[in-house]
Amino acid sequence: GGFRVRVDTREYHGRVLWVHGTHDRKVSRVVNALLRPGDILLDIGANYASIGLAAAERVGPLGHVHLFEPQPAIARAVHEAIGRAGVRNVTLHELALFKADDELTLRVPTHHSGLGTLLPDDGRGGEWSSLTVQTRQTRRFVKQLVGERPFGVKIDIEGAEPEVLEELLPFERMRFVVFEGCSNERWLFDHFSAAGFAIFGLKRSPLRCRIERVDDFSRWHRYHDFVAVRQGRAGTLPARMHPRRLATLID
Repeated sequence: GGFRVRVDTREYHGRVLWVHGTHDRKVSRVVNALLRPGDILLDIGANYASIGLAAAERVGPLGHVHLFEPQPAIARAVHEAIGRAGVRNVTLHELALFKADDELTLRVPTHHSGLGTLLPDDGRGGEWSSLTVQTRQTRRFVKQLVGERPFGVKIDIEGAEPEVLEELLPFERMRFVVFEGCSNERWLFDHFSAAGFAIFGLKRSPLRCRIERVDDFSRWHRYHDFVAVRQGRAGTLPARMHPRRLATLID
């Protein structure tokens, strides 16, 4: 998106961003395809914010991008990037969305800032650091930010997605959610389906950006990243397509 962010290349996410300019090109393409000028994007678990920052031009001056990143060093780098760019439609929140206003422990592996989690120790090995971060109750905090405006969400919070999505699913103006599906798989499938969302898996392809509808949980394992879209009046959506076409079919 034209932003310049200082990264730490000693850890995985910093190296990926330094080499590729984005943490995940297919995710960024899907997010930008589904956003409209004037929309709001919540980038929850933004890390170095490559996806959220790239969306700033897409939502335009009447829209807004809200970045949520509680890791102080990374938040500082993103804050500096926003300041250098002089943009007014991006806000960084140095906190985590969760179930309540609180102070919680964030555990982060020293080699990979993108794997930071608020969940208890699951026994994974390696060297981890711990820091105390501020959390805000998701439903109340988001309501203050979006009001009655349409918005989309990109969320990547390493297994804690149900804690936040349960608070977000009742928002009728939430148009889409882009998320990882490698944990809490059944919960994600069942809750998005029950809330009236159609679920699509993002195809891994270096040349084309394609999505495929996941109506049956048995097909979940074929994908790593997903997008759930509120179907609205669109009825049954095509089984596979480019995200730009999907954008024309949803409210």
